[in-house]
Amino acid sequence: MKEDDEKELTGYITMIEPRVYRGLLEYRVRITPPGKPSQTIYMREPPTWIRIGIPVKVKAIKSKQTKEHRYIVDEISFDEHLTITKPVKVVIEEVSKGIATIISGKRNGAFFSITVDDEEILSKIPKNLPAEVYCIFIEIGGEKRIASILTEREYSIITKTLRIIKNFRESLGDKR
Repeated sequence: MKEDDEKELTGYITMIEPRVYRGLLEYRVRITPPGKPSQTIYMREPPTWIRIGIPVKVKAIKSKQTKEHRYIVDEISFDEHLTITKPVKVVIEEVSKGIATIISGKRNGAFFSITVDDEEILSKIPKNLPAEVYCIFIEIGGEKRIASILTEREYSIITKTLRIIKNFRESLGDKR
């Protein structure tokens, strides 16, 4: 097996998106390693414990069935070395662009201001501010960072999807 045929990741689940691909249901999952850019992988059957903000270890294998580079989850497990985080509802009030891009707003009634350099995160900020969104905050070297921004609609779809998966699996006696 070539080196790029397999990928191992450790990070936070920052997006789970159900979709139909070639007539089959699959889940596009974004993993954000602390201090590194996020990566997209795909899985057919997510475990019932999976949710946004959970730290995981993933082994993924490159799909040979498509021309595009897609990595399919082979193994996934909870990573006890990283802290669990939960999406937090925030109000983004301002985005200041200069040498660094700074997002400012309120979280739990307190003001925050965080530097963001990930273009994927910046692209998720609504055009009309102030705006309510869900953010996943992680700590890297004692500093709070934003790992992901989700709109209320995205967050609602993800939580409902995961609830349906869990209920369906439990009804079949599957506790994975």
